[in-house]
Parts: sequence; C-alpha cells; structure tokens
Amino acid sequence: MRRYLPAVAALLGILGFVFAYSGAVMSGSFASAAAEPAATAYWRRIAIWYEVAAAAFLIVAVAGAGVLARRALRWLGAPAIAAVLVSACGAPRQEKAAKDVAGEKAEVASPAAAPSAVPAPAVSSEPRGSPASRVDTTLFGSVRMVLEDTTLTLSDGRSRTTTSLLEHVNSSDDFRHTLLDAQRSGDGWIYLLIRTTGLSRADGGSGYCAAGEETDLVWAAVDPALRVARAQSALISSCLRTRDPLDDSIELRGEPWSITSYIPGDSLRTVSFDRRHPERGMRVTTVPDTARP
Repeated sequence: MRRYLPAVAALLGILGFVFAYSGAVMSGSFASAAAEPAATAYWRRIAIWYEVAAAAFLIVAVAGAGVLARRALRWLGAPAIAAVLVSACGAPRQEKAAKDVAGEKAEVASPAAAPSAVPAPAVSSEPRGSPASRVDTTLFGSVRMVLEDTTLTLSDGRSRTTTSLLEHVNSSDDFRHTLLDAQRSGDGWIYLLIRTTGLSRADGGSGYCAAGEETDLVWAAVDPALRVARAQSALISSCLRTRDPLDDSIELRGEPWSITSYIPGDSLRTVSFDRRHPERGMRVTTVPDTARP
C-alpha cells in the first residue's frame, strides 16, 4: 500500500486543486446571489458549503504536494540535490578547475618532464650500442648512472657516489662510452661493463697517431652503497700500442663474449666476459699467433 501512496497523493492533489478552483468560483456566484434582497437562507447555506469544500480540497492538495516532495527528496538524496545546485550556480568554476587538473596531469605525464631513463643493456642479447660522449641512464628502475669524460656517478635518491675511471682509460680526449652490460646480484651488488673510445692524443696535430683512437673495456663492481669496490680494464684497440682487433671490429662476440686483438710480438690477446658470472670480471689470455708466418 505504501508504494501506491505517491500516486494516491498526486491524484488527491489534482482533484483538490480542481474542486478548490470550481468551488471558489461557485461559492463566489452563490455569495453574490445570497447578497440579493430576495436570497433565502438556503442559498446562504450552499455558499458556505462550497467555501468549506474549497478549503478542504485545497488542504488535501497541499498535503499531497508535501508527500510528493518528501518522496522526491528520498529518491534523489542529498548528493543529487547538491549536484543540481552546483550545476546551476557553480558550473563554470568547476569546469575551469577540471581543466586545470587535466593540465597538471598532462604536464606530469609529459616525457619532457620525466627524467631520462634508457633500459639497461643487460636485457640485450648482443653487446652492441651507440657510443655517446655522455651516458645518462636508469638501471633497474632506481639507480641512475651518469658517465661523462672519465667520471662515473651513481645515485638512487639516498646515496650518491662519484668515481674517476681515468686510470682505467688509455685515451686522452673526446671520450665516447657504450654501456654494454649491467647486472645486479641478489645481495645488491651491481656489475657494469663499459666500452670507452677516445683520441690517442689530446692535442692531435700531425704526428704519430694524431688521428688515432684507443678503446678500452672497463669492468666495475659496485657495492650496495653504490661505491666502486673493484675495477678492471683491458685495452682492445690502440694506435699507440698497436692493438688491432682480429676481425677489424671492437664488438664483443660469442658466449662468453670475447674479442681477440693482435699485439706486438706475433701474439693474440683475447679478452672475454661471461655474463652468467659478471662478478668474475674480465679474463685476459695471451697466446702466440701461429697463423702468422
């Protein structure tokens, strides 16, 4: 029965307004007639009855409207009413605020605002990369590595260390670096393998090896505090010391990775690195070159 109450109230309200209007009209007519000298007490009673009926139906109509309004408030609820008021009074300001928020999100998501992050070459199956005068990359999602000239800087938001690799580099100027491999062990150690190429002579000129280059492989073991605990280097190509790669390439090949160079004295020098055990560093072996006459 309660679910039909709104419909009943609406019907009574409509009937109340109709009868109130018609009763008021008829009451006015009979009141005019009762005011005549010939009007009888009968017409006076009819006029009073219509006035009372009009008032009664008007009360019923107001009550029905109140019931409908109360039920409407329950259906809509306070959030819906607040939304209607805000949309009616404050829509332009809210729209502007929404645009401002969208702009802030777009700025945060913009690649230009984000720090540079290049995936660590450890995921690559081949030790290849484009040399750069400055390497700025993020390793393992938290460690930032910056290699510029012969300075290696590591940071993770809590710690920051700077290490000079000058003693492990044979070139003199115009350094170009390639991060070949980066791995992290379960106990937090990081192992890096870097290839560095630069000019044989910083002043250049027209003398011996004026346009020559030196290339080194540098291995570094970094402890959990981001300090370079151990470092190792191997010269794989050199104008000054006459190191010529066997296949005229400075790329590491095979598994384990290796590169073989000619050295004076009719010997071959092989530098190898096993990615399955990066903590072992590089292995250097020298054997006679039996292929040469």
